[in-house]
Formats: sequence, structure tokens, C-alpha cells
Amino acid sequence: MRSWRGAVLVWMLSLLLGASCRYILGESDEQFFDQARQFAAANRFVEAETSLRRLLAREPNRTDARLLLGKLAHDRNDWATVAAAFHGVSDSDPMAGSIRVAEGDAWLKLNRAVLAEDCWSRAYRLSPEDPQPRLRLIYLYGLQLRREPWMKLLWELYDRNQAGMREMVQLMIASHVVWEADEAVREVRRFAASDPDDFHSRRAVAEYLLLAGQIPEAIRELESLLQAHPNNVEAWLAMVECHVARADNESARKCLDQMPESAQDDYRFWKSQGSLALLDRRVDDSVSDFAKALAQAPFDRELHHKIAQSLRLVGDFDSAERHAQIAGKLAKIHRLCHSLHHERSSSKAEILRLVQLCEELELIEEARGWIKVGLEIDRTDTNLLVAQNRLSELPATSSRHPPVWEDPQ
Repeated sequence: MRSWRGAVLVWMLSLLLGASCRYILGESDEQFFDQARQFAAANRFVEAETSLRRLLAREPNRTDARLLLGKLAHDRNDWATVAAAFHGVSDSDPMAGSIRVAEGDAWLKLNRAVLAEDCWSRAYRLSPEDPQPRLRLIYLYGLQLRREPWMKLLWELYDRNQAGMREMVQLMIASHVVWEADEAVREVRRFAASDPDDFHSRRAVAEYLLLAGQIPEAIRELESLLQAHPNNVEAWLAMVECHVARADNESARKCLDQMPESAQDDYRFWKSQGSLALLDRRVDDSVSDFAKALAQAPFDRELHHKIAQSLRLVGDFDSAERHAQIAGKLAKIHRLCHSLHHERSSSKAEILRLVQLCEELELIEEARGWIKVGLEIDRTDTNLLVAQNRLSELPATSSRHPPVWEDPQ
């Protein structure tokens, strides 16, 4: 998740500054700019910045001056000046896409995730072929556990044939937490502390606390968040999950009753309601609620596990076993992906097993993605080539294009 951070900004600034020489300079402005460059070359950075600020006071649209000012500020870790210098460059500038990326990097250094996201989103629109904005947004959405936009961008990389090992791992387990909660919560806490209006980071803090088993702390975070956003479905669903996790049926039921009606369009509403019904021993209701959730999220591992529990209680052991098998295969996929993520190394045996499991679950697009990853390691691997040929004949079903199963329940 951190592979791009800290390494690309210096390179990008040098590239942008070199490209800026195509700008035509007025003679008087040229004098200010040359003076600034001479000061910078002599390590007289205060004088260099003073010359650049004087120039920008006269000519605020001088991109070359903003780039040099940003580079000087970057060299002394003055991220506020970097962000301010680049912020003054219009989106109509020929280099705006790359500059917005660098500005977003500076804002994230200042823990202003909302501003960073805005810059990267604009860069993505300005330069859709540049992978850098998309990779940064993927990082941020993954860290904040914003699964819908996270998955959308991962599938875009897949469709561009640009999904490598890291992207395939995230694609497979984006519906489950993938980052160590202690490290991630510290980072999103910094974002939330720097900007109390950063809803996504504040919600992520609560979710990480829940995942770490710190339920009272998670509830306090969510109560504060709901005071500011009383109709936010995401926060309500997280609150219900907290109460279900500690088997507080009464509080969970109150939350479900208080939710906006639009919450019923989210599969997690029915998943939570089914979980509450199961706790209350209303088994028939739990089966019905879980089935509604599965219709929207057919590859949710926990849902298959829960409906298997309910089906056993009503005596439908065959259907329960089928769901248990699906849950087991999804659990194996998640374990393999976690292993690949943490070890930061690839094994053809693990990749072949992922291809097999995906094919068994009719996740054909995902299986093809893993074959691509495997062939990048060894283009002569017979097993992968045979699988590639076989899967090319199958319908392109996947988590985004689910197969139609004979027994939807």
C-alpha cells in the first residue's frame, strides 16, 4: 500500500520543472526567475524563494516559478508551501494532471485526505491514461475501507490489463479488511484529527476499532459521527455491526428501526437484520433476510457461513452444506491472498490454487486475472497455459457479473 509514497514526488518535480522551459518568459520576469535559480544553485534557498514569491506576485500564472518553488519547499519538507504553490496552477495548464498528483501528495503529507482525494480525482479526469492518480486513489480508498469506489478502480485496472499481483490481491479481498488494524487506524486517525469534516476517515477509525475488538471505542466514534451525519447509512450499518458483535440485540434493533429507509437498498441492512434474527432464534426470518442479502452480494463469505447456520437449524442440511462449501472456498482464497500480500513474494503453486478456486466458484474473470499474474512469472508454465485456454471458452462471470446459480438460496 505504501509502494508509491515518498519515491515519486522528487522525480515528478524534476520532470515537470524540466518541461516548464517551453514557457516563454518576459524579460523582466526572466530576471527574477534566473535570479531564483542562481540562488537555488548556491544553496541560498531563502533568497531563491523570495525571488520566486516576488515573481508570482507579479505573474501568478507562471507555472515554472510554481514548480521551482514547490521543489525547493519539498527539499525541506515544507508540505504546506508545496501544496500552496501547486494549488495555484490551473487545471487548464498543459501539465495540470501531473501537478495535481504532486499537490495531492503534499496534502496527504499534511494529513488532509479530503484535499488529496480532490486533487487525485481531478488528475484522473485530466489524464485518464496516467496510472498514478488511479493508484493513489486505490491506496486511499483501501485505507479508508471505501469498498465501492475501491473495487471500481481495481476493475478499471483489470479491464486495462494493468492488474498485477497487488491489484489482484486487493480485488479478491476488498470486501474484507486487508490491512493491519493498528497501523491503519493510526493513519486514518491523523486524517480525522486534521479535518473533523473528513467523514470517510472518521468512519474508518470506527471500523478498524471494531475489527480490533475495541467495540466500546468504536461505538463512541460512531455516536459522534452520527450526531453530525444523522442520516448516513454507512455509519448506521457500522453501529448495528458493533451491537451485533457484542450480542446487544435491543440496541441493534433500535438502530435498524432508526435507519433511513434507503438503508434497505444495501445488502448489509439485510445481513444485519438476519444476524439479529439469528441471535433472537427467529430462524426462518434469518434465512429470508440472508437470502435477500446474498442476492446482492453472492460472494460474501460471512453471509454464506451465516445462512448455512440458519439452514441447519431449519433442517435443510443439503443447502446448508452447499453454502458452507462456498464459504470454505472463499476463506481459502482470502488466506492465500493475505499470504501473498504479507510475504510480498509470489508462488506459482499459490497462484494455481487461486485459479482453481476461482474457477470452481465461477469467478472466471478473477481466474483469468490470476493466470495473467502467473504467466508474468513464467510464460511457459503448462498448467497456466492449459487453464488459460480452458477459461477462454467460459462465460466471463465474476463478482461484478455474478453467475446465475440454480439454487439462489
